[in-house]
Amino acid sequence: MKPVRQLLTQLTDWIGSRAWPRLIITARDDEQAPISKRESILVFAVAYVIAVISWLMVNLDREFNLEMELPVRTVSIAPDKALVSPIPTSVTVGMSGQGWKLLSVYNNPPEIPLDLEDTQVNMFEQVRSQFLSGQDVNITKVQPSILNVNLDERIERRVPVDLRMDLTLRRQYAMIGEAGVTPDSVDVTGARSRVEGISLWPTQLVELDEVREPIDLQVALEAPSPVVEVSHSNVRVQAQISEFTEGEHRVPVTVAGLPPGRKVTFMPSTVTVRYSIPIEEYAQSQEDIPFNVYVPYNRINQDTTGLVSVLTEITSSGLNIRLRATQPRSVGYFVVLEEEE
Repeated sequence: MKPVRQLLTQLTDWIGSRAWPRLIITARDDEQAPISKRESILVFAVAYVIAVISWLMVNLDREFNLEMELPVRTVSIAPDKALVSPIPTSVTVGMSGQGWKLLSVYNNPPEIPLDLEDTQVNMFEQVRSQFLSGQDVNITKVQPSILNVNLDERIERRVPVDLRMDLTLRRQYAMIGEAGVTPDSVDVTGARSRVEGISLWPTQLVELDEVREPIDLQVALEAPSPVVEVSHSNVRVQAQISEFTEGEHRVPVTVAGLPPGRKVTFMPSTVTVRYSIPIEEYAQSQEDIPFNVYVPYNRINQDTTGLVSVLTEITSSGLNIRLRATQPRSVGYFVVLEEEE
């Protein structure tokens, strides 16, 4: 890109050698005709531009002081080290020089490259060396003049993703199983002192209301600090949502751990088990009894009241059953000693 001063000089030369003579010739060829409004505006515009250019050429030759923010960029760091705390993204630089030079710096501020091999960086020398390569400018101030760099051993740790989801479902609907997260863990890289204390990485909060359809969406992870890297920026969240209905079964009560020579009779001998299940699985749940209702014999052996509470377990692993209630929850019993033959 040509310097500003050179461009202004060329523009002035063009106006003086081409545009202005044409205006004069046009005026001589038509001296008797009155000057139109359009011609007057054009003459004024050209004169104004020449005046501004002349003012700039005179004043920008003077010495000026300028203070501005210059961006900082890390170009190298030891491969086994990582920053414990972030470094500034810019430095304040005071400079002096000819107006043309400062205007060029202001329009195209250079980046200040940083080599973070040591714990201290002389920012004044870094800025000064950057300007020596191109701009004829004197550096008068750099803030901060010395940059302290806090480095630590670089490590990588794999941690699980923590799904933060506030979910409300429409009435009669429920989630089948747990929501799946892909990937379910991420790699966190950074300084040992920053990474060792991280046990999981949270997602941004997902808020869903009145859900009745399966969930399949991309969820952003919480953004890391500038000195920590995370292998993924988002994860896929999937969940199966289904409409549930209610069912019930009459189930006989059995005894578990019954010793030889004894027989137990329960009153009542059956209980009613109520449950919820996805509508599409209801018919299958009615074909077989997917429950086992029992009383451990040691509970009977220790009882002194004549009533014991029953235990209900789901025996079908292929159905998404949710146990709601067992009625009655306690039954009476008789223990009979069987005669040996």
